[in-house]
Amino acid sequence: MVGEPITLPTVLGAITIVFGICLLSQENKENKTETRKNDLLQGLTFALATAVVWSVSITMINMAVRTKPDLDHALAINTVRVIAIALSMLASTPIIDKSLGFLKANKRTVATLIAGGIAALGLGWFFLTFSFIETLESRAVPISSTTPLFSTFAGIALLHEKITVKNVIGSVVIVIGIFLIFLVR
Repeated sequence: MVGEPITLPTVLGAITIVFGICLLSQENKENKTETRKNDLLQGLTFALATAVVWSVSITMINMAVRTKPDLDHALAINTVRVIAIALSMLASTPIIDKSLGFLKANKRTVATLIAGGIAALGLGWFFLTFSFIETLESRAVPISSTTPLFSTFAGIALLHEKITVKNVIGSVVIVIGIFLIFLVR
C-alpha cells in the first residue's frame, strides 16, 4: 500500500473479513477426512506464503497502474502479467510434471479450467487492477478477498451445497467487515 493511510476501521474491517472467511472455510465434521498433522501444517504454511506473495504482487500492480491511471493501462498491465505467467508456467511444466500428465485431462476439465482462468486471471485481475485507479489499495484488496462469500453462493446455486449456520454467520461477518472498511472514508 504505497503511501496510503491505514485507519483503525480499515484494520478492524480486514480482521473481520478474515474471521468471516475462516468461518466459511471450516470443514464440516461429516465431510472431514483424516488429515495428518504435517499435511495440515504444510497446507497452512503454503496458504500463508500465498497471501504474502499475493500482497507483494498486488502492491506491484498498484505501483504500475499509478504510472498512468486509465482503463487502457490497467488492461495492458493485466495482459503483460497473464502472458508472463503463461510463458513461465509453460516453460516449467516439463520440469514439474515430467510425464506431462496435464495433457491427459478430458475436454470438459480443460474447458472448465480455461473458463475459470479467463474469469479469474482475465476479468478478476483486470477488475482489481482497474479498481486501484478508482480507490485505495487498502480498500480494494479486502473487498476482493471476499471470494469465499461469493464462492459459497456459487456452491449453493451451482453445486446445490447445503447452507449451514457457519455459512450464514461467515457471510454476514464478511459484509460487516466491508462496511467497517468504508466507515470512515
